[in-house]
Amino acid sequence: LHGVNQQQLLQAFIAADLDCVLLKGSALALTVYGNGRLRSMSDVDIWIQAADIERAVSIMDEAGFFQNEKTERPRQLQELAQGEIAFYRRDWRRGLVELHWSPFSGWWLQRVTQIDLATLWQRTEPLPQWGVHVRQLSPEDMALHLAVHIAVNHAFQSGMMRALMDIALTALGRGVDWQVVVERAKQWRVATAVYTVLSLLEQLIGVPGVETALAALQPSPLRRRLISRFVSPQWVLAGDDARSNRRRYLLLLLLVDRPRDMLYLIYRTLWPEAAWMQARYGAKPISRWRHLWLALRYGQV
Repeated sequence: LHGVNQQQLLQAFIAADLDCVLLKGSALALTVYGNGRLRSMSDVDIWIQAADIERAVSIMDEAGFFQNEKTERPRQLQELAQGEIAFYRRDWRRGLVELHWSPFSGWWLQRVTQIDLATLWQRTEPLPQWGVHVRQLSPEDMALHLAVHIAVNHAFQSGMMRALMDIALTALGRGVDWQVVVERAKQWRVATAVYTVLSLLEQLIGVPGVETALAALQPSPLRRRLISRFVSPQWVLAGDDARSNRRRYLLLLLLVDRPRDMLYLIYRTLWPEAAWMQARYGAKPISRWRHLWLALRYGQV
């Protein structure tokens, strides 16, 4: 079902002369897996440049899709976070199509990292099956995207073995320059998150070149010890996650590269930017003190 609808959407984007980049399983199924049936996925993820988002939304509307907006994640807030617009079809039993402003989304990434999206887009490569309008991330950017997504966006909570297999097959099928991965991870300030994922990859699967990357990326012994209390190969193999939201937040704090960013994340979670407040609460604004109470009392952030 996803493959059929993805094909229809891509044909519509091509007809409108609109460039897009397939992310995660949407691209992997066509490349390193070689057969879409070998890579399960619940969503179709497509990166659209900000200037083309409105055109893409119009195409989705014309194709019979409806926006699936959540009250706590309105579109204006999603745009600020470089997130996504989710769409569904009423005749679908499950799954969504998500149009992304960036492959690296969410407030953790917006507040503590430095990723050049324009250069990232320039490095994308055409998918041979679709020509110049439908593209995929470069091998190194794909490895970084997959690692950061499972570490930060999912906090290692679901699909870990599949994510590790995605990275392994990308390295084996497309060739990944791990030295480039190291350089970009450090430049983007995601080295700790990437190290944690690659450490699991090396222990559970093993990919040539990863061991050298780990030596260059590894955080302090204390940081590694603390992270291991939240994430371990044994936990991944068990496939179970009993962590509370508070433990998840602690893990995300440990994944930042610069210790001072831990304090900044706490500060902005409890006392957000004015633009965040406006985008989140819109026509019914609340005071920052009210937001602080909701965050501390109920964990609503």
